[in-house]
Amino acid sequence: ARRGISQTPLKNAKQVLPGEAPLMDILPYLEPKAVTSGIEVGCIVEIVSGAFKGEKARVTSVSETKEEVSMELYEQPIPMTLNMRGDHVRVIERVG
Repeated sequence: ARRGISQTPLKNAKQVLPGEAPLMDILPYLEPKAVTSGIEVGCIVEIVSGAFKGEKARVTSVSETKEEVSMELYEQPIPMTLNMRGDHVRVIERVG
């Protein structure tokens, strides 16, 4: 049994709501989604890991099967094309 001011069966929960939630309400949160799901061609992304960490780039193509993103560095005098995994980039601006 957990001891403390608030006794809940979950570690960091302050309160447990009474009743049960329908399974259909919970299923969308349990399904894994692709790493590249929010990235589209033309988006401006920031590289969050690797040798080019902190650089901005424009997405040129997205491979859903490999979960890989091809991009060109954004503010560089020489255009460079990079291929990185989708979890190594963060979207800054979306295509409108």
